[in-house]
Amino acid sequence: MVNRSASRLGFTLIELLAVVAILAIVGVITVVSYTSIIADVRRTSAVEQVKGLLGQARTLALKSGTTTMLAFRARRINNTPRMEAIIAQPAGGAKDWQLPDTATPEIEPPGHMRQVRVTRFLPVEGVDPVLLPPGAEIAVPGHAISNPDTGGGQTFSLEYSGDIQYLPPSHLGDLAEANGIMPGILFGRDGAPVTGVPEHQSRFGWIDFDGDGYQGLHGGEYSLLDGDFPDAAGCFVLPRLTPGSGAFAPIVEYAEWWPMCQDDELDEPWVMTGPFLVVYDSSELRSIEAVQDWPPTHEGSANRSWAHTRFIDDYGRRLFFNRYTGVSLEESDR
Repeated sequence: MVNRSASRLGFTLIELLAVVAILAIVGVITVVSYTSIIADVRRTSAVEQVKGLLGQARTLALKSGTTTMLAFRARRINNTPRMEAIIAQPAGGAKDWQLPDTATPEIEPPGHMRQVRVTRFLPVEGVDPVLLPPGAEIAVPGHAISNPDTGGGQTFSLEYSGDIQYLPPSHLGDLAEANGIMPGILFGRDGAPVTGVPEHQSRFGWIDFDGDGYQGLHGGEYSLLDGDFPDAAGCFVLPRLTPGSGAFAPIVEYAEWWPMCQDDELDEPWVMTGPFLVVYDSSELRSIEAVQDWPPTHEGSANRSWAHTRFIDDYGRRLFFNRYTGVSLEESDR
C-alpha cells in the first residue's frame, strides 16, 4: 500500500523554469549595476585627473607670469580613441590670420571675422602630456564663437532650445564621422580663466606640437608669418538660425570660416577655449546614439553636435575654477 502523505521529492518543470528565470533576471540586474559602477568610476577618475591638470596649468601661469593653456587633443593609441592633455604657453608672438582668398565658405563672414589675431603656443618644456582614461572626452561651451552678427538678418547663436550648445572634440575611431574641435581653457597671469591672450591682444591660440613653426592642418603645413593661412574647409561648427525666426533650420547650415577642427592626430587647429570644461563618457554616449548618422557632412555635423549637447546636458560633469581659491569645482559643489 502506497503512503500518499509522504513528502514529494524533487521539483516540477515549472518550478525549475521559475528558478532559472529568477536567476537570469538577477544576473541581468547584476551586470547592468556592475557596468554602471564601472562607468561611474571611469568618469570620476577622469574628473579628478582633469582637476589636477587645471591646478597644474594655473600654477604654471602664476609662477611664470604668462598666459597658460590647458588643451585636449584627440589621439589614437593602440587603435583606441583617447584624449591627451597638453599644457602650453605663448611662443613667437601672434599673427593676424586672414581668411584665404581661395576659401569659399557657404556663408560669407563679415569683415571683422575675415581677419582674427591668433597666438602661437608651444608645449611647456618638462611637462609631459597626459592621457585621459579610455572613453573620457572633454567639451567646452561655444562661448568663443557664439552670436556673431553676420548681417542681413542672419545670426549665429550659442543656444538651442534654451540650452547651451557644446563643442565636442574629434573622435578618431574606426568610422568616418564629422570632425570636432580641440577644447581647452586659458589661465591669465593672475591665475584667473581668460577668454584670450592679453599679452598679444589675440582672441585665439594654436599649439605648435612639433615646434616647427608651421601650423599643420588637412595634411599640409602653413607658415602664418609668411601669410600662408590654412583653409577651414570641412570644419562645420557654427549652426545658423533661420532669419527672423529665432529657431534652427531643420537641416543646419554651418560656416567654414576659421581653422578650428581636428581631422587627424597631426592637426594643429585653433584651440576653442571656454569658461569651464565638461567631462563626459563618450563610450556611454555612443552606446545610445546612432553614430552612423554622424558622417562628415553638414547634416552629419548637425546630428553629432545635437547628440553631444543633449547627452552632456544630462550626464556631463562640469568643472569650474574658483579664481580666488584656485580650487576646481564641479557644478554641484558651487
